[in-house]
Amino acid sequence: MAESNSLCAILLTVARQERIEAILDPGCQIVAMSEEVGTALALLYDPSVQLNMVAANGGVDRSLRLVCNIPFLIGDITLYLQVHILRLPAYDILLGQPFNTLTQSVVRNYSDENQSITIQDLNSPRTVTVPTIAHDSQRFADRRMRSHPITTDFKNSWQPISRYVTPILLHFLLSFPTQTRMHLA
Repeated sequence: MAESNSLCAILLTVARQERIEAILDPGCQIVAMSEEVGTALALLYDPSVQLNMVAANGGVDRSLRLVCNIPFLIGDITLYLQVHILRLPAYDILLGQPFNTLTQSVVRNYSDENQSITIQDLNSPRTVTVPTIAHDSQRFADRRMRSHPITTDFKNSWQPISRYVTPILLHFLLSFPTQTRMHLA
C-alpha cells in the first residue's frame, strides 16, 4: 500500500538497458535524470544546452547537459524524451510536465491508497495502465554498486585479467613477438 502523501513512482526501462524507478512530479517543468544514471547508461549528450533551475528549497542548480531522444519503455509503449542531466539530485529519474503532456497521463487514486497511471501513445491507439509504487529510498547507483562491486584486493582475486585490462590493450600486448613480451613483463 502506498502512503497517500508519499512520492509515487513507476518502473520503466531506460535506453533499452536498465529498469529504473522514475518519480512522477507534474509540478516540475522538465524531465530529469541523475548524472550517475546517465553515465552508467553511457548516454550521448549535448553539453551546450544547460538550464538554471530553481530547486524546491529556493536554491539555483545548473543542469549539466541535455540528452535527446532517450527511449523509455513503459509497458509496451516506447516514449522518446529529452532529459536534463543533474548532478546529485535526490532521485534517479524525475518525470515532469513534459511526460504528462506527451502521454496525456491520467492518475487514478483508490480508496485503499493505491494509485495507477494511464498513459497513451499519441502515435498509435495503444494505452497502458501501470500501478505506481512508493518511492524507494535506494538509488540506482547504490543497487548497481551492490550487484557489480569494485574489487580492490587484486592479490586474492580470481577474476581473469580481461576484467581489469581492456581487450584492446591485451591484444596489443599479445601482438609483440615472444621475446619482446618477456622484456615487457
